[in-house]
Amino acid sequence: MTRKRPLADAGSGSPGAAAPANGYHPEHPAASESNVADPSLSREELEREKLQRENVKLGRESEKLDLEKDTLRRQARNLELQRLQLKNQNFRERLRALLDISMAMLAVFTAIVLLHEIWTAWHDQTVVLSPFQVAPAFESQGNNGTVIAGHLLDNLQNMQDATRTSQEKRRVKDAWSNQLQIQIPEARITIADLQKYLRDLLGNPIHIGGSLVQEKDTEGKDIIALTVRGHGFAAKTFTGTPADLTKMLQDAAEYIYGQSEPYLYGVYLATHGRMEEAVQVAKEHLATAVPSDKPLLLNLWGNYLLGTGDNEGGIEKFREAIALQPNFWIAYVNIQAVQSDTGQEEASFQTGLEFERRAHRNSWWYKYLPDRIAPKVNPAWWGNMDDLRKEYLVKHEEIMEDMKRNGPGGTTTRPEAPADAEVLANMHDAQGAELEIESAPGASTDPYVIAEALLIRAETAIDLGNYSDASAKLHQVSALIAKNPDLAGDVTKSSFCLTAVADEFSGHPEQVDAELAQGGHIVDCYVARGDIDDHSGRWTQAQQDYANAVTLAPSLPAAYESWGEALTRHGNWDAAIEKLVAAHQRGPHWADPLEHWGEALAAKGQYKEAVKKYEQAAEYAPHWGALYLHWGQALMKLGQREKAVEKWRTAQSLTLSADDRTALARAIASAA
Repeated sequence: MTRKRPLADAGSGSPGAAAPANGYHPEHPAASESNVADPSLSREELEREKLQRENVKLGRESEKLDLEKDTLRRQARNLELQRLQLKNQNFRERLRALLDISMAMLAVFTAIVLLHEIWTAWHDQTVVLSPFQVAPAFESQGNNGTVIAGHLLDNLQNMQDATRTSQEKRRVKDAWSNQLQIQIPEARITIADLQKYLRDLLGNPIHIGGSLVQEKDTEGKDIIALTVRGHGFAAKTFTGTPADLTKMLQDAAEYIYGQSEPYLYGVYLATHGRMEEAVQVAKEHLATAVPSDKPLLLNLWGNYLLGTGDNEGGIEKFREAIALQPNFWIAYVNIQAVQSDTGQEEASFQTGLEFERRAHRNSWWYKYLPDRIAPKVNPAWWGNMDDLRKEYLVKHEEIMEDMKRNGPGGTTTRPEAPADAEVLANMHDAQGAELEIESAPGASTDPYVIAEALLIRAETAIDLGNYSDASAKLHQVSALIAKNPDLAGDVTKSSFCLTAVADEFSGHPEQVDAELAQGGHIVDCYVARGDIDDHSGRWTQAQQDYANAVTLAPSLPAAYESWGEALTRHGNWDAAIEKLVAAHQRGPHWADPLEHWGEALAAKGQYKEAVKKYEQAAEYAPHWGALYLHWGQALMKLGQREKAVEKWRTAQSLTLSADDRTALARAIASAA
């Protein structure tokens, strides 16, 4: 039988192994006497003792945690101190950087100001009037030296304001006002002193001074003598009685203006009907003028020669100006104008092409870069090329830009509002042209504006088939020219041919030949001959007239368009389209060839293609009533009723001839 193993006591080791007497057991190496339970203690006492030991242990751990908390607090304080130190250091560094940047910006600003002052001084050509020396008798009357100089200053400024030109003008100022009294302490000078020093050192200011004294003439009578002196020109004395002082001051101002700005003074004289004096100024100053003024003086001289009828001499002076300054653009403009007016329209077009090439008009940088990077030609100076190509929308935008920059008068020698009105009339915008005429400066007082208004209204009347009205207005223009011969140079020769057309179509052919002869050999007059011959039943001769116009200026669209329009009247659609295509190629932004091309296509039953042409034409003549009438008719043929009515409603709001308005009313009624 098997022997039973004795059971172990509490706290004993493995079964079968007797517990050592001292309570040690191999499986509890950490056991010690303190961990050994006293067998004499009760269970409650044992639990209490155990709790006490745990409390002691927890107390020690709590003390340890408190120490760790203190350590963490000290570390947090140290970190906060470090953060504050870093913040202060960062602030000081930012402040230092800000001060450095401020000093750098101040230095840059100072440099810019200084460079600006140097640049301004270098280019300074200001006329500076200093107070005059005057006799005590004048001072007692209130005419001290400052007052006399002030009168001269006013006269100079008035003459500058009356000089219509795009050229830069010298500033005219006094020497006793508008002085900035800001001192530079270390140098003990003012900003005004610095500016004056730089301008005297680097610039070319003209300082004007003088005197006003009382004298006796050879007969012992009291006279006054006004003497003006200036840097770079001789002193001059003007004498007269005390009552002549105002005139003497004006004469002195003109002398100063002529010496300081010979070209502008010449323009001033020319625009005030003193052309002989103007060209004399140009001749006297040409040799000694600064290089930038020489082309201007040649241009003035050339204009004088044109006024005497010497067109070739005028062109020669303009070409001399270009030789001196290849980018002297106004000379190209003047050459073109002479050539166009003397039957050399093809030559004018070629001159314009050279002008465009030299000015890079069609380059991307000219179109898109700002003026300060790619300087632009005065937009009004492209007018001749725009007229030859029939670029009316472009010309309208250029005139508006010129008036926006330089006021209602623009930069041409005549007010530009009438010129823009004529452009609008050529775009068949009768309402816009009339508004421009009515609001033009001098509409009821300036003979030029009045004559232009009559011409434009006559063109509109012809466009609408009101030939009697047109004839009456054109003969009024002739009467105005008879009263004001100076207007003859401002009225183009084509107006005579326009009068011939109006007279022929209104039943007054007796003056037609004389009027055509006055017009001369220009494209518009050959076209007018063709229209008149066609109206008179001389179709073969009319076609020869149109062919002569093409021969005269094969690069221009006008003759081709009129020929094509005449062919549509005769129902020769294919030949008409051929001429209208040629016109469109030479004047791609002209509405007339496109509109008449559309009419020819519609007559052939090609309504879809006709609509495309009308749509193109509307881009360049957006207020042409007849265009919208024909456009709507083509759309109706395509069954697009709503679109057709829309075009007709637009036509209703625009100017139409009596026949077109009747046709429009019928069309709208039939679509209802």
